Amino acid sequence: MEILGIILVPISFSITIVIGGIALFRGMYFVLKALANTNKEVTRTNYFTSFNFTNAIWIPNGLTSKGRIYRTKALKNFGIFIILVAVNAVLSELINIQAHST
Repeated sequence: MEILGIILVPISFSITIVIGGIALFRGMYFVLKALANTNKEVTRTNYFTSFNFTNAIWIPNGLTSKGRIYRTKALKNFGIFIILVAVNAVLSELINIQAHST
């Protein structure tokens, strides 16, 4: 059973690094694209966006329709990254538990 862990963990880790890294950077790119499409009429008068312009992502009507599409794409990519990291952590922990139980 230990050989399975020796094979699965590096494969899982490399998939997480490659696909997860791409998803993380795509998520950051789409957040920046969403922030470029803010609704100026709403964000100009809102206190939260005058304090920090990135809050335009979360306030109601803070983004244009194109900005909302980019926000959705960013959240999907961040979700992919988080799921891959979680799966990698769980798989590593399961292999570790099996190694200590034998």
